[in-house]
Amino acid sequence: MVNFTLKNIPKELHKRLKQKAEQNRRSLNQEIIELLEKNVSVPDIQAMEVLNKAKEIHNLFPGMVSHKEIQAYKVKGRL
Repeated sequence: MVNFTLKNIPKELHKRLKQKAEQNRRSLNQEIIELLEKNVSVPDIQAMEVLNKAKEIHNLFPGMVSHKEIQAYKVKGRL
């Protein structure tokens, strides 16, 4: 295990971390480790979902869409 020191933590952030730790019945250290593991070490699955959805939408259009067509779609959507 590695020791890690945080400095200059804003009081309000420290307070919220402590409250969250209490709600989850964890020590402050355990809570911070949990938050780091969730937000740092795991790949962002949502980004892959967005990319896959964008590919699906892209495949709906058989070819390139011109600027003129884009403008027409915009106007049509406002009617």
